[in-house]
Amino acid sequence: FFILTKAHISALKEIPTILRKRKLIQKNKKITNKEIRNLFKKYSLKISELTLRD
Repeated sequence: FFILTKAHISALKEIPTILRKRKLIQKNKKITNKEIRNLFKKYSLKISELTLRD
């Protein structure tokens, strides 16, 4: 229990750093969220394509 609590506290302390990095990444991105979503729809695999077939 103590280790889990310590891990959560450590993660919470890093939130400001994570958010700053995320903001920088979002500011410099090359394509929009909508374009990414469309790419995933277009090129995503179906579950049946991932399963092994004989």
